[in-house]
Amino acid sequence: MDLGVKLDRLTIGILPIKMKLMLIADSPRWMSIMMGIFSRFMSKKMQKRMVVVKGDAEAWATVASSVGGKQYCPPGFGEMGGTAPDPVAAKYGIK
Repeated sequence: MDLGVKLDRLTIGILPIKMKLMLIADSPRWMSIMMGIFSRFMSKKMQKRMVVVKGDAEAWATVASSVGGKQYCPPGFGEMGGTAPDPVAAKYGIK
């Protein structure tokens, strides 16, 4: 319990961000295991906000709807078939 309180103080009290949703897409197996361990120390609210996306079509549809649609995702990002231009590729001329 003390560790959970300390983690809450660190993440809520010090970090100047407000995380509404964190999608972890196509992660390796060790990441899923690590998230399983860390989730025991997180609040229920934070556990709901951290979503590990596996490679099925239904999960990618969830990702597309979470970010506002396929038009906001670059092509080649997962299995969505996004249509947004890649800002890094545009700046550096990568095709």
